[in-house]
Amino acid sequence: MHTPIVPTLVLALSVCLPAAAGGYEALSFTGFAAKTQITDQYASQGILLGFPSSAGNITQSDAYMYAQDGWGIVGVGSIIASFTQPMYAFAMYYPGSARFTFYSGATTLHFADFLTSGANNFAGFTSDVSFDRVVIAAYTPQNFGIFADNMYFSTVPAPASAALLALSAIATGRRRRS
Repeated sequence: MHTPIVPTLVLALSVCLPAAAGGYEALSFTGFAAKTQITDQYASQGILLGFPSSAGNITQSDAYMYAQDGWGIVGVGSIIASFTQPMYAFAMYYPGSARFTFYSGATTLHFADFLTSGANNFAGFTSDVSFDRVVIAAYTPQNFGIFADNMYFSTVPAPASAALLALSAIATGRRRRS
């Protein structure tokens, strides 16, 4: 069974997460030397990053791949973001294609595939059900690795995001009736 986690618009997260009570956390991967393995460096922000393979879980600088600030991380196969407390929102810039799978304990809540190419892609999610882990995987059969630019996450549901989604649903409903 999949619990609905609704993909949101970039506008919804960029406008609503900062306004949410409690705000949001952001990871930019800047300030580390090239090829630094990222695991618990952001533990104080409530996130641990894991990788199924020890190869490739490193920072790298590439102005094209990481258009936000020129720095990101690359993982072989997938990057696992584990949170120390329940989350309700997650967003990330990424080059290439990706599969996002959300978990609460051992239960899969939702997954979404984004089969895009190029740099500066963005995916944002909000949920009415908390999750404690997101696995960001390279989409197979290509599976060249997964690249992550900036990541954002929040423990507080963003009420304005829900309002924006409701307006979007109303607009979609009106178009269908026409």
